[in-house]
Amino acid sequence: MPEYMKSEFPRVMSLRDGLKKMSKSDPSDFARINLVDDPETVMSKVRKAKTDSLSTIKHEESRPEVSNLLRIYSTLEGITLKEAEARFKTANMLSFKEAVAESIVKKICPIGEMSVQLYQDKQNLMSILKRGAEEAREIASKNLQDVKGLMGFLRV
Repeated sequence: MPEYMKSEFPRVMSLRDGLKKMSKSDPSDFARINLVDDPETVMSKVRKAKTDSLSTIKHEESRPEVSNLLRIYSTLEGITLKEAEARFKTANMLSFKEAVAESIVKKICPIGEMSVQLYQDKQNLMSILKRGAEEAREIASKNLQDVKGLMGFLRV
């Protein structure tokens, strides 16, 4: 079961424009990592992610794309930005991007693999959906009764 990852960063930015939020509605598939992307696709997208021509890997406001990749890496690895910067102090951009991609593959790709497996087992998927609907119906029924009671609509 996927686990919640707490991050100090409110959103993940686009791989094409570090100032825009990563979005499913972006026309370029290379601007985002989809949960169902396979490892090769993730590696390709991160390798092609926009960065600058500077040789250092450092979090700076003037370098939004590099900073975005550092934020993604630090969040997935559970380390601070300073620790991430220190890991790549002598790295070139290609090895940095490969490390970011490997981290995404390690943490995100299992979610997509699980989704694909769930979609392939139609009988199990329908059973999960049915069980979820029944649980939701029970909760909704109780909530509806509570609301009716508060509004004076309870039948005696």
